[in-house]
Amino acid sequence: MAELRKTWLIAGATSVAVLLASCGSDKKGDSSKPVPSTGAISPKALAPISLGRGVDGVEVGAGSVWVANKSSGRLIRVNPDSRRPVGSTPVGANPDSVAVAGGSVWVTNTDDSDVSRVDARTGSPIGRIQVGDAPEGIAAGKDAVWVANGGGNSVTRIDPNGGSPRTTSVGKAPVQLALQGDTPWVTVSGDSTVVELDPDSGKPIESVHVGDAPRGIAYASGRLWVSLSDTDRLAAIDPTSHRVVARVTVPDNPREVRAGEGFVWVSCAGARSVVAVDPLSRDVAAQVDLRGTPFGLGVGGGKVWAGSLDAGLLTPIEPR
Repeated sequence: MAELRKTWLIAGATSVAVLLASCGSDKKGDSSKPVPSTGAISPKALAPISLGRGVDGVEVGAGSVWVANKSSGRLIRVNPDSRRPVGSTPVGANPDSVAVAGGSVWVTNTDDSDVSRVDARTGSPIGRIQVGDAPEGIAAGKDAVWVANGGGNSVTRIDPNGGSPRTTSVGKAPVQLALQGDTPWVTVSGDSTVVELDPDSGKPIESVHVGDAPRGIAYASGRLWVSLSDTDRLAAIDPTSHRVVARVTVPDNPREVRAGEGFVWVSCAGARSVVAVDPLSRDVAAQVDLRGTPFGLGVGGGKVWAGSLDAGLLTPIEPR
């Protein structure tokens, strides 16, 4: 992921600060239907797993937690039950983000301008696919894998069943992607926009102006949730009207956004914490302080998994 915009102190001991979440709100257009929160929650950070300095992108899928390590150039596989690393696969230079779909794990290699494909069952490398310049974010669906090429101002559509990748210009410095069904959305940081793409051609359909430095993005409760790193907010977009319908203040330097376990989760690098946002009330429901600077974030297997770049730690968080 891109270099930090701010400077902060390295975290001390792990602690948990819990806030109360209010109830109810606009459910119109809800298609993802997360489990609604019921007031106060008390997420708990478990013992962190040491994976070596450089922990970045995190994804959960195919029965494992997959972690990109920028320093070693490897994809690390973690057993979610034992919470231990069980293998690693060499990928490319400066691996960044991870996606899992269709029996494959996909990793963007920023310094090689390509994507590694790894067998999710065996952990063996399958091959590498050239994309645009400096790929960062990635999202994988049933019929396509989408890659945000931050240095190339483009998005590449990969057909997992074969065929040549197709790359389309989307704007200045695209960062991360999320899927609303089959429809991809990409944060375009340099233009302060979020862009909807055609699921077949990859061409831009509509853009939504959201504000400074949009970065992470996830879809939940009928909304797209976008982190605004420079203003410490989370923006909620109605994908039907293409309008920002809410803004939630979160801790310093929000980065990745993931949805699951009834909440929208945000890694806040400057605050060295992960927060849970209730998608119904649009309030911050809880904050979990971590060791190190959290960037990568994954949700699955009943837990939230936060990767701390500088400390080299993957921290499991029990949501409730």
